[in-house]
Formats: sequence, structure tokens, C-alpha cells
Amino acid sequence: MADKKKKGGGKKGKKKKGGENVYEALLAYKISVIDKELEEWRYKIYQIEEDNEQLNGRDAVLREECATSMKKLVTNALQFDKENISYPTVHATLHDKVEAAKHEEAGIKEIHDQMLQVEIEIFKVRSQIKHFLKYRDYTRIEELKAIQALEKELAYMIDNYSVLSKYFEKSTKDERSQITKLTDEKIEQKRKTVSERVALGLDRYTKKMLSENEYMRKEIATRKQELRELEDYLFDLEQKNIDMSEKLNIAHRTDTVTYVNTFMTEFNDDMITNFDRDSSLEVDLGQLSLRSNQEHHTFNKVLDNILENTTDLTNEEETIVSPTTTLCLEGTRMHMIPPPQLSEEEDKFSEFNPPTWIDTPHIKQALSRMTV
Repeated sequence: MADKKKKGGGKKGKKKKGGENVYEALLAYKISVIDKELEEWRYKIYQIEEDNEQLNGRDAVLREECATSMKKLVTNALQFDKENISYPTVHATLHDKVEAAKHEEAGIKEIHDQMLQVEIEIFKVRSQIKHFLKYRDYTRIEELKAIQALEKELAYMIDNYSVLSKYFEKSTKDERSQITKLTDEKIEQKRKTVSERVALGLDRYTKKMLSENEYMRKEIATRKQELRELEDYLFDLEQKNIDMSEKLNIAHRTDTVTYVNTFMTEFNDDMITNFDRDSSLEVDLGQLSLRSNQEHHTFNKVLDNILENTTDLTNEEETIVSPTTTLCLEGTRMHMIPPPQLSEEEDKFSEFNPPTWIDTPHIKQALSRMTV
């Protein structure tokens, strides 16, 4: 037991020695920190002393300068007193200087405002330049693409419009012709029914007259149809003549040759009266003659008039304005169309002499319905 206690006592002694070492280390660390601070303070004191020496030297220099400036001020004051400058002149001078300073400040302020405006303008111009550069780099390409797309779409729409317009014109023309045809057929049917109803209560002569009117209406319709066809044919011929006249509008000198054997003829009463007797389809132009008001042959006179009224070309001219001067009529015979021969039925209708018309209210009413 005694040995165990001794061992325990030895351990406690060792612990005390370790605690003393830690305390000593802390003290040594604190001492080192304090030494460093002391060194820093010594260095700061040294710097302050050096600055103090420099400031003392500067103070001496400044004192000397102050003494010299004071001497100068005293001498200037004495000189000023010698010049006898009064208070009003000083006040006016100060006032002028203050006004000049104000004007100078106003000018400086105005210059500052102008500079501000210039800076604003510069900022605006720079922003516009940025906008234009952006447009040049990005927006312009996109707008060009959009314009090209719109142009393609516009061309496509124009093509579609032309196709649709042609189709609609054709369809409207066909529908209009169909509608007019249907209306004409209905009107004709109603007219026919009305005429048949009216004809039931009429006498024999009136019925014959109605049939003749019906026949004349049909003939008029056929003649109108023929007239339309002839008008269309005439329109085509006129168009061809216009095209040919456009081609012949400029005639060369080689085309201005006038022929000697030119015939100009006109109808006379003898040919018309003898036409039914001769019943010939061709008439010899040698038997005809040109007649003047004095009733004598004037064939040579007509040729002379043509030659006189024709404009002669000079050697420098290559073309003429109108092709009428190159008119040349040749031939010895002329084809004649006889009048149409009437049939027996048409002769009967032409020789028909109806009786006296019976003017009754019933017939007037029927005729008014027919005309409506």
C-alpha cells in the first residue's frame, strides 16, 4: 500500500512541473509581443522625431518667408498711402471686378450649357450610329428577306388574280348567256301561249295575221343573229385591217411605184336598170365610164388629179408617212351579187291585202297584252 501511494505522489509532482512550463511559455510569448510593440513604438518615435526636425526646419523657412512678405506688405502699404487712393475709387474698382467676375461666370456657365448640349447631341448621334449599325448588321438582312418573300407572294397573288379573273369572266359570260337564253325562251314561251290564247277568240284573217307576225318575228330573230355574226366577222376583219395598216404604216421608196393601168369605176343608172334583164354576175368594166358633172369622159382627168395630189419624194427621203399614195386598182371585170329571189310563200305574203281592220276593244286588249 505504501508503494502505491508513493507512485501516486510522483505523478502529481510531474503535473505541477508541466503547468509551470505552460505558464512560463505564455509569459515568454507575452514578453515577446510586448518587445515587438516596444520596438514598433521606438520606430514610430524615431520617425516622429525625424518629422519634427523636418517641420522645425520648414517652420524656420516659413518664418523667414513670412517676415519677408510682411516687409513687402508694409512697403506696399506705405506706397499705397503715398499714392492717396480714395475709398470711392477702391469701391468702384471692386465693383467693376465683381461685375467682370459675374460676367465671366455667366460666360463660363453658358459655355458649360453649350458643352452639355453638344454632349447630348453627341450621345444622340452615337445612339443613331448604333441603331444604324444594328440595322446594317441584322435588321437589313431580315427586312430584305421579308421583302423578297412579299415580292414572291405578290407575284403569286397577281398570277392567281389573273387566272381567277379570266375564269370568273368566262363563267360570268357563260352564265349571262345562259340566263339571257333562258329568259328569252321563257318570254317567247309566254308570248306564244298568250298569242295562242288570244288566237282562240279571233277570226280567220286575224289568225292569219298573227301567224304572219310570228313568221316575221322568227325572220327578225334570224336576221339579228346573222347581223351579230356579221358584226363579229366585221370586227375581226377590222382588227386584221388595223394590224395590216400598222405594218404598212411606213412605206419604203420601192413601194411608191404607181401603175399606168389603173381603173377607177363607179356605178351608173344604166347598169342597175339592165342588171335584172342581163342577170349576169360579172360586168365588163370596159363598158363603164367615169362621168363628171358636164357628162363627158374624165378618165384622164382623174389620173392627172391623182398624180398632182401625190407627194413626190426627194432623193434624201427613205420613207413616206401614209400608204394611201401607193393605192393601185387593177382589173377589167367586177363581180356583182344579184338580189335574192323570193319564194312563192314570200311572194304571197308580199301581195297579201288584208281586209279592213275590225277595231274592237277585245282585239285592242289582246294586242296590248302581246306587246307587253
